[in-house]
Amino acid sequence: MDSKSREVSIDSCILLRIIQRNNHEQYKKAVDLLLNGYDYYVDSVAIMEVVYVLTKEKMRRAKILENLKTLLDNPMIIYDKMFFAGVFEKYATHPSLSFDDCILEARIAMKRKEPLWTFDKKFANQSEVAELVV
Repeated sequence: MDSKSREVSIDSCILLRIIQRNNHEQYKKAVDLLLNGYDYYVDSVAIMEVVYVLTKEKMRRAKILENLKTLLDNPMIIYDKMFFAGVFEKYATHPSLSFDDCILEARIAMKRKEPLWTFDKKFANQSEVAELVV
């Protein structure tokens, strides 16, 4: 990498290694990477992948959010904080909604493309933008 002022990107695997600590060698490399002076962009898809993997590993929702927020609060990490503040809040307060439902709702509301038609009763009942197709 040529310039310490560049913003580069990291994927979900880097974030997962730091959260899970299940591969010592990769964990150390991931931590070293974050300490090298670059700013790291984390895309929404990578954040969604992290939540998906941790959910499949039966990590509790509160623990997923705690770990993810702690990691994303690193001053070297750049992500859409305003967007995800709402997503994280919805995910924390609506335990029957999936993380991708929370992201979808936030994106639809942001783009003002409402309603979001769905057959998912649970989603429609807990969403401010989703409407049930009957």
